[in-house]
Amino acid sequence: MRQEHTLQRDRRNGNYFVWLQRGGSKSYFNLGPNKRKAGERLREIQQDVTTGKISFGHIETSQVVQCNGKKDIHIKELAVRHLESVSAKRALGTLKVRQHYVLQFLDFVGECMVSEVSCALLEKFHLWAKRKHSRGPNGGNEAIANIKAMLLWGQEAELCDLALRKFPKLIRTPPETKRIPYDDLAKLLATTDDDLRDMLWFGFMTGLRPKELMELKRSNFLTGGNGSPYIVIERHKTSRSSRTPRPRSVPLCPDAHAIVLRLLAKHPDSDIVFLNGCGTPYTRYSFKTRLARLCRRAKTSRVYTPYALRHTFASMESDAGVETTGLARLMGHTTTRTLERYVVNTAEHHLKGVTAVQDRIRSVIQQAAGDKMETKTTTETTTELSEAKRTHDAIVVSPSS
Repeated sequence: MRQEHTLQRDRRNGNYFVWLQRGGSKSYFNLGPNKRKAGERLREIQQDVTTGKISFGHIETSQVVQCNGKKDIHIKELAVRHLESVSAKRALGTLKVRQHYVLQFLDFVGECMVSEVSCALLEKFHLWAKRKHSRGPNGGNEAIANIKAMLLWGQEAELCDLALRKFPKLIRTPPETKRIPYDDLAKLLATTDDDLRDMLWFGFMTGLRPKELMELKRSNFLTGGNGSPYIVIERHKTSRSSRTPRPRSVPLCPDAHAIVLRLLAKHPDSDIVFLNGCGTPYTRYSFKTRLARLCRRAKTSRVYTPYALRHTFASMESDAGVETTGLARLMGHTTTRTLERYVVNTAEHHLKGVTAVQDRIRSVIQQAAGDKMETKTTTETTTELSEAKRTHDAIVVSPSS
């Protein structure tokens, strides 16, 4: 491939892109906003095209129409066309992940048509990917999920008809929810410097994603008709993948609003709200590293990542009895299922539920007795429990038992 291709930048969104031409046809590649990474990505694309792992442009198709009217296509051509679509419509990170798993699948299946891909073949690929290319409890699941996305895209694009009736059933181990206990939370806020304290405190009170927190700007803050302040984020993580993108709004409590006003007055020339001690915006690495150092200095029970702020916010909101659907919207989730990753059902949360059931049962019993039986108070119940426990302990330690 000729090396004369140069990066160009889209003035509308700041992303770098390149048009690669081959055989009289051209293909567009979105390379993201970072120039250095865009150059690296361009060299990877050129190498993949040279080695034949990935081609682009309009090529002679392998698509065939069977006698029953069903369409079929070679798996490699489907992969090429699908990656072209992902490159043009999705983020660079999504493209890299999808390409990683697609190339694994091509190496596993070799030369075949889509009609030869069965549920049994995908099961074998899942076990192979889990054994050879993963270490975690969900190993192989991401590989199957990305291949499933490619096959379903091919069916929607009318390139092929899938022969398999269902995909392998995946059992996912839920990720650990990194909630910060109140003791560690107090240690962090008492030990940290002023600039990081404001950022952590604001994150605990809003539940913003670390990227949203680091990139928060003056223009994100608005005031409602009743004078209440809130944040509006037009383009966030889930808006990029949803069919109907919706902006995300987060109301500000008085403490969070006070932090914003103080920082905007402190840095009048900066569009970014949260700056580090040097007066520059945080990066993903610097935020994570500084929080890790703070955890070690504060002697917390573990070292937390920036996403723990968001997990803690969701858990505390759930403990406070916030309705699940409203909390999911506040977090920027499209479904309440995603919220399950962040919410921890603590002992206090469960205790509220079982206590409410206890009160209802007591009310029913009292009504059934015709108000002749008085409901026991909590103190009386506690006294009975203590006496029952002493009796039980005496029986357990008795020699005759």
